[in-house]
Parts: sequence; C-alpha cells; structure tokens
Amino acid sequence: MSKYDMSKAAGYDVHLRLVDLPIEKTIERAVNRYRKTGRLVPIEYITNEVGI
Repeated sequence: MSKYDMSKAAGYDVHLRLVDLPIEKTIERAVNRYRKTGRLVPIEYITNEVGI
C-alpha cells in the first residue's frame, strides 16, 4: 500500500501537487542558492535523481 493510500485510509485529506521546472532553471536556482547561502546541492544529484 502506498503512503498516499495509507494516509487516506487513516482519514487524512491528501493533496498532491506537481511542480515542473526545466532542468536548466533548476540548476540555475541551485547555483544561486549556493552563492547566497553556501548550501550546495550537487548538480549530479539534480540531473541524476531529479531531472534527466
């Protein structure tokens, strides 16, 4: 049983949203975040796990 199904069965209201962003914009945001906060999300993680 999926987490969605288990949550619904437990009486929770479940709302799912899909946010789609081009991979180029995702990388741009990650680089800008790193410059501003020092928090690095490796580009390899973005392209291998999230995007391409």
